[in-house]
Amino acid sequence: MQTKNILFVFAHPDDESFSSAGTIAKYSKQDNIQVYIAVATKGEAGKLGDPPLTSRKNLGNYRENELIEATKILGVKDVIFMNFIDGTLDKLSSYDNQQLVQKIAKLIVDIRPEILITFPEDGISKHKDHIALHKACLQAIDLAKQIYIIPKVYYTVVPTSIYKSRGILNQGVPDNQITTIIDISDYRQLKYEALTKYKTQIFSVNKVYPNLLDKKDLNIISKSEYYMLVQKDGLEIDFIEYHEDKLL
Repeated sequence: MQTKNILFVFAHPDDESFSSAGTIAKYSKQDNIQVYIAVATKGEAGKLGDPPLTSRKNLGNYRENELIEATKILGVKDVIFMNFIDGTLDKLSSYDNQQLVQKIAKLIVDIRPEILITFPEDGISKHKDHIALHKACLQAIDLAKQIYIIPKVYYTVVPTSIYKSRGILNQGVPDNQITTIIDISDYRQLKYEALTKYKTQIFSVNKVYPNLLDKKDLNIISKSEYYMLVQKDGLEIDFIEYHEDKLL
């Protein structure tokens, strides 16, 4: 059976666990699928933990290890660090931005993923690094098309209905634009375990999943993760007309 590859491209360590840990675990556990995670930075500008677990100078190395430990739980084949600096992706010079684009394009050509997943236009959280990574990723996909066309490109998203249920307006993706809903019911334990590895980012974990770490209640984690299929075989699709419950 031919091995199929899935490539997730994000800005920081922990992006993968917040957005897609259940999906990553679900597919990495299948014998013929390998999951790769690429991150542009090591999260040097993030929180230090409460109380602080490391110094600002060493935070990048600390978060690198947190990501490696989290992805071991999720069954990831490999983690690739592109070694840009956290908090600077939206300020890169034209030259440095092109370096980022070329690094992502090289990953696409080398890994040849059946699926690539990255941030949507608003970066989910409107984080400037997420938005800049989104733009660079799209440029890289186009650049790589000279050699390899990715069969399916997705954005990992949060439906507006979920934000509204939390009292947050004007954020997320309209529910009718979501093409793909992945059932992660059987993988919430692994998502929980991955999130617990990000001890420096406990503030963010508690913000997104209130009381999860205290109560260890897996019901706080949604049974589903959500995606928009935006390209198929190199062409944009009418995502409003497209619906599925699996990536592969």
